[in-house]
Amino acid sequence: IESLRTNRATSWLVQRSEDRRNADRKTVLLRSNRVCSSNQPYWIVKVGIALGSNLGDRGEYILRAIERLRELHEGVDADFLEASLLETEPVDCESGTPNFLNTVVELESSFAPFAILDFCQQIERDSGRPDVREKNSPRTVDVDMLYVGGIELNTDRLILPHPRMHEREFVMAPLREIGVAE
Repeated sequence: IESLRTNRATSWLVQRSEDRRNADRKTVLLRSNRVCSSNQPYWIVKVGIALGSNLGDRGEYILRAIERLRELHEGVDADFLEASLLETEPVDCESGTPNFLNTVVELESSFAPFAILDFCQQIERDSGRPDVREKNSPRTVDVDMLYVGGIELNTDRLILPHPRMHEREFVMAPLREIGVAE
């Protein structure tokens, strides 16, 4: 996490984000790995992350990933929301693929989306997930960003909010459990 705090991005990414306090549109600068605006040094935003595992000690992989995600959380402990583990059948996977354990967490952070993405991918690598793999292959842990505040992104590396989030019951059921979705 310290590398996220000290790494300074060379380019700024400008996106539109809804300011819920006054319901108008504001420009958000994703600068130096933090979500910034012109009138505030940093915005703390809610970040939704889905976790899944279908190899090895699935529960242990997910619990370790959740502990690592706590490093990104900048709110009070009560605002780190964690759903129960849910066992689900694989979706869009080859026949015979083991069942998944899934959950979601919501945390509060000022880190920019790409810094969070890099952190999530490091968690996956540290859990033994290879960088190069077949799509929808079994995995020790999958750590997917669902949303970062009201930020909308559409790049080769990251799409926010997650484009298929609402189609996946293994994401929506845990989100409903923690009171984030209806």
